[in-house]
Amino acid sequence: MKPIKFLSFIFLILISSNSFSQQKYFEPKPVTEADLKLKVCDFDSSAQAMYLFDVANIHIDFDESVSLGFKIVFDRKYRIKIFKKESSDLANGSFLIHNGDKEKLLKIKAFTYNLDNNGKIEKTEINKQSIFYENISDDLTKVKYTLPKVLEGSVLEVSYSIVSYDLTSLKSWIFNDNIPVKYSEVVYDIPEYFTFKPMTTNFPTNSIKSNWLSNQSASFVSKERELIGGVTGTSFNFSNFSFIVKSELYAVNNIKGFTKELYTLPRNDLNIKISQELVYIRLPWYTLDRANKSWFSLSTALWDSEKFGKKLTSSPMLKKELLSLKSNFEDSIQFLTFLIETVQKKAKWNNEYSLSIDKDLRQVLTGEQAYSAEVNGLLYQLVKEAGYTVYPGLVSTFGREKPNLFNSSLRGFDHMICLVVSGNELLTLDACSPFSKPGFLPKLDYNGEVLALVPSNPVLVQNNPTKSKEIIILNYALEADETIKGDVNAFYMNAEAETRMKFDKTNPNHQLKSNDIPAVTSEFSFEVSPAKASVSEKYKFSWAGIDKIGEEMRFKPFLFYAQESNPFLPTERYTPIFLSNPFSETIKVIFNFPSNYEIVSVPKSSSVVLDELAKFKLVVSSDETSIQLMSELNFNEYYFEVADYASIKKLMDEMIRKHADEIVLRKKK
Repeated sequence: MKPIKFLSFIFLILISSNSFSQQKYFEPKPVTEADLKLKVCDFDSSAQAMYLFDVANIHIDFDESVSLGFKIVFDRKYRIKIFKKESSDLANGSFLIHNGDKEKLLKIKAFTYNLDNNGKIEKTEINKQSIFYENISDDLTKVKYTLPKVLEGSVLEVSYSIVSYDLTSLKSWIFNDNIPVKYSEVVYDIPEYFTFKPMTTNFPTNSIKSNWLSNQSASFVSKERELIGGVTGTSFNFSNFSFIVKSELYAVNNIKGFTKELYTLPRNDLNIKISQELVYIRLPWYTLDRANKSWFSLSTALWDSEKFGKKLTSSPMLKKELLSLKSNFEDSIQFLTFLIETVQKKAKWNNEYSLSIDKDLRQVLTGEQAYSAEVNGLLYQLVKEAGYTVYPGLVSTFGREKPNLFNSSLRGFDHMICLVVSGNELLTLDACSPFSKPGFLPKLDYNGEVLALVPSNPVLVQNNPTKSKEIIILNYALEADETIKGDVNAFYMNAEAETRMKFDKTNPNHQLKSNDIPAVTSEFSFEVSPAKASVSEKYKFSWAGIDKIGEEMRFKPFLFYAQESNPFLPTERYTPIFLSNPFSETIKVIFNFPSNYEIVSVPKSSSVVLDELAKFKLVVSSDETSIQLMSELNFNEYYFEVADYASIKKLMDEMIRKHADEIVLRKKK
């Protein structure tokens, strides 16, 4: 192609497309009477609905009207069979599109199929009034739709197409859903000019993979304007070219729906999924190369970015003042805690996570609304100016897609924290959390490793949740009127303190695990210590829950703190157990009674140990006028495989059994 001398542009005209080994694995057939008479899912008989199929074709198409000559089209079609009317809400669907010039909705069609009174198939099309557009943000619009005449036995069919002009990103495909999926498939059609690296997650052994090639040919016309002898002329150059399209098919059969179980991983971690990561684009007229992408190159690009590194390294502030203040603190932990609290007071976080720093950080200091990277960017600058070695750290917040550590990519990262070198430790700081102390992060920040943006050598740092603690001390006595009166001192640390903050802080009854609520008599207090990431509660109570049977008095010593039900009730478990963080719960009981009573029976000590992973222990001791009990539950890990389920269930069953054991007293004769 000749050099372009003044104003030029390239437009492309598609001439032909010839397949030399074209093959599609799945072609949807018309809805049949058998589909409408289907009564049950053949691989999950309890399902109230199922996908008969859910298929997509994601293809990069030649288009003469767009600047780079190609566009991405996402075509999806699915059918859902309704077995029970309880699933009729599946008539409501939605999907997201990016606003502006990034994406456009090309078409959407939807039909409901039923059998009429004569046994004939009735097809009802959605009307335009049942399709809605909702602006989610400046960047996103949600397309919502509601299908008509959805009954028990209906088949729903939806298809839509979205065109994207961002050639660097192919949509990911998720094969499973809340309901079973009979067949799910995605086909990527990618011209040879584009290289993407496929990354699969949780793919089952019965998955189907296939690929084939097809040939396409086209011609382009380059148009040049040249100045020749003082006269501007236009010349045209015609060239033909052909290219190969590689088609990749991924499919899975008979996928059960998500099982709703307590303490399970975020759905993102359970998805059967394929993503495509761009390696390079090499068009005859344009090149974008990410083949040599690494954590180092990504880190370098971030440090060079006007909306990240440039903002972090510009406008240093308050260096003399900070160094002077630092001398007033006994150690680094105290001073870093002070800096966190200062940022929390000065900055106004808008509750949005982002890696972009749009503002000058001085603006954040004056109280303007700021994104998470801007809030912690301010903290980074203050810590750095105070003389510490500090690095930005990128994290993925809980519920998002985890970063793929085997492929250098910022996909999944959405939040920045600070990492401070302190001796041999790397302390984590996050001023966006209401509870933030050096070394402790909120629950949301624990979703995979932290990418520490060390300029010369970015590293991935293990990011395991901090163990949370709950300590409850019950000190009470049997009164002359045969009621129990006493006081409670409760302490919650780290993640447990975060949880306490969500409750009504003026009423202790929110914390009780039983319906047998005591009367709070006086002196209720709720104290929060963000610097220690702790909450303490204190109050006095009166309780009249003693059972009197003949001459004996019976009651459960842990009173309203007794664990009464096992969260792991089913005999089988289908998903791993995810507890968010390791934790320990300690309940101490000190019970005093008058000398004219005697002990008939007390609970016996017990212990259940699950290797080094978890442990329950009950220790009981007594004398003539008092009984002491201590219940300890420890989960030293926060993630357990399905194989551990039976042991954890047994451990919790033992705790419930021991918490149900009673103290039995009677008056001396």
